[in-house]
Amino acid sequence: MPLFSTLAVVGIVALASFVRSAIGFGMGLVAMPLLGLVLDVQTATPMLALSGMAMSILIVGQDWKHVEWRSLRHLLIGAVLGIPLGILLLKGLPPGPVKIVLGVVVVLFAIYGLFGRNRMPLRPTPITAGLLGFVSGSLASGFNIGGPPVVAYATLQRWDPPVFRATLQGYFLVAGIVSLIGHGVAGLWTIDVAKLAAVTLPAMAIGTLIGRRVNRRIDPMRFRRVIYVALLILGIVLFVK
Repeated sequence: MPLFSTLAVVGIVALASFVRSAIGFGMGLVAMPLLGLVLDVQTATPMLALSGMAMSILIVGQDWKHVEWRSLRHLLIGAVLGIPLGILLLKGLPPGPVKIVLGVVVVLFAIYGLFGRNRMPLRPTPITAGLLGFVSGSLASGFNIGGPPVVAYATLQRWDPPVFRATLQGYFLVAGIVSLIGHGVAGLWTIDVAKLAAVTLPAMAIGTLIGRRVNRRIDPMRFRRVIYVALLILGIVLFVK
């Protein structure tokens, strides 16, 4: 891979890690639209999954006492069932449709974040958790953007910020392990994927540390609105590239 492209990937992972550490989610939503301009989706997805796994281990290791594991079980059951579907879509769909799907998901989530976060007509029941987990698992293993359904469920629970952040990372950790196994079984691991994942790990660590510092100093709601606007722009970019 050319040096410029490698540096671009490193910068994207650093930015996405910063966002996820600062607000608790958004690594795939920020990274995948940008990585789609540099890498093919079949390379970007397993590479980012590995980097995200390392980040989840770091965050859960620090905040594990705040994780609501009991609330996650139905989400995780649904996610495990949805992960194989996402891998089939990743391997079977050509890059064009994949980018369109990615763009649609990112745009819809950005609009939801800007205008409808407190108006979602759902209740946090086991059935709701299972369905949202299934959708999240499919999106995570296929396109590395499994965050939106889980964030929606966490919003319904009205958890305090520490619980919100830690519980999401607990979900990403478990679902990420299953996704990584699925990617390996499907033959998506390559030398390029392994090299890129190794190169981006320092950038991920730096982005995570800076994000934690920023999280303590800025208004989270204002920062989230900035992120949602940026995601809206990135999602639209996918339609024209």
